Amino acid sequence: MASILRIDASPRYKASKSRALADSLLRSAGVTSTRRLDLAEDALPPIDLDWIEADAEDPELRSAVQQDALALSDILVMQLRRCDVVVLSTPIYNGSIPASVKLWIDQVGRDKVIERGTASEEPAPGEPRLAFICLAVRDAEAATPAVETYLVKVFQALGFSDVTVLVANQTPFNVRDLDAAAKKLSVRMGHRLA
Repeated sequence: MASILRIDASPRYKASKSRALADSLLRSAGVTSTRRLDLAEDALPPIDLDWIEADAEDPELRSAVQQDALALSDILVMQLRRCDVVVLSTPIYNGSIPASVKLWIDQVGRDKVIERGTASEEPAPGEPRLAFICLAVRDAEAATPAVETYLVKVFQALGFSDVTVLVANQTPFNVRDLDAAAKKLSVRMGHRLA
């Protein structure tokens, strides 16, 4: 069975459209269990000079201080590597992603880490890693293609070859897109939808 990492960013919790969209996707696909990372609850620190210098250092030559500087990043990277599917739910504020999502991307998007992935950490051959990006916007015009394109490219760089973007706005969710995404996720999970 595929392992799913769900990442939520909205601080609105029960009133969040992005969380509701992710809930609908997972429920429609018959998913009952995920690993969770809540960026609204577990605030990530920004990268700093110590982090940058530690990341630039050869991993075999890092000092204890440099290893400490990357400890949280290492945990987040391993969490990401161990999953087959990521479901990111995030609002769009002022035409962009929230800072919490950008901080997460900074922590996991380390060049040397992306290059160093090993076969034992990747899914079986023929099984693409899936990412579902559940965006919430105030209205249809606020769904900027630039944000969608950026997030798709980020997840592709992180090793997710199949990325699906779903957008929720003030109107009800587009059921056709949600149903298609749920079917894709269900198949990946080994379920059959009725």
